[in-house]
Amino acid sequence: MMSSDSMTPDDDSTSEVPAADAAVAGRPDLQPDSQGDEPLDAELGEDGQGDLAEGDEQLHSGDAPTDLRTEGPSGEVHEETAQ
Repeated sequence: MMSSDSMTPDDDSTSEVPAADAAVAGRPDLQPDSQGDEPLDAELGEDGQGDLAEGDEQLHSGDAPTDLRTEGPSGEVHEETAQ
């Protein structure tokens, strides 16, 4: 059974702005430095991935394969049987 004193008048669950956020509402100078005022929108590629800049294509030394799914060792597979 719930007592009547468990609900306080200052418990306003219908408020659209939480109390912690209400203190900084309308104060853009209180935004975190990393956030800034306006977030940046990323451009999306054809398949939904983020587009790469011109210099972002090869970030490794050049001796690594670019796609491990297609450039693996090929040949016969020999399965060993446990005895």
